[in-house]
Amino acid sequence: MEEEDQIKKKKLSHIDITEVKNISEDVVISLRKLLPQLTINYKSFNQKDLEEILNSPCTRLFIAIDRNSDNRIVGSFSLVIFRIATGKMIRIEDVVVDESRRGEGIGRKMMEYALNLAKKSGNVKIELYSHPTRVAANELYHSLDFKILKAHLYRYVG
Repeated sequence: MEEEDQIKKKKLSHIDITEVKNISEDVVISLRKLLPQLTINYKSFNQKDLEEILNSPCTRLFIAIDRNSDNRIVGSFSLVIFRIATGKMIRIEDVVVDESRRGEGIGRKMMEYALNLAKKSGNVKIELYSHPTRVAANELYHSLDFKILKAHLYRYVG
């Protein structure tokens, strides 16, 4: 298994995970393609949305870039970092890999990157939400030692 992991890491050496720091039409276009693959509730994504994310003091947006495919964006995720009374909280949000590239280990590479960043920020709680129908994603999260909480998730849609 360890040998298999080493092979996969070498295979993914052309995938870079990078934080989006500037407004880019490539990022907007890529997210317009990726986000509908994540949720049926996708409405739209535009430059103003990207500006709001980049200007947020709590949200960091990351993309996975394939250097072997003309620097094509093949995945993304966000880290939402905030402080509550019980400590620092990091939520991993909107994790998505392009459907044509799933199964290559890109999601694992993005999640390992996210977890390493989160752990570097000190004693934090790290959470994410994944719909039960996203079987492969949930298997990935389990393999990374995420545990299912026995709690109710509520959303107000008033």
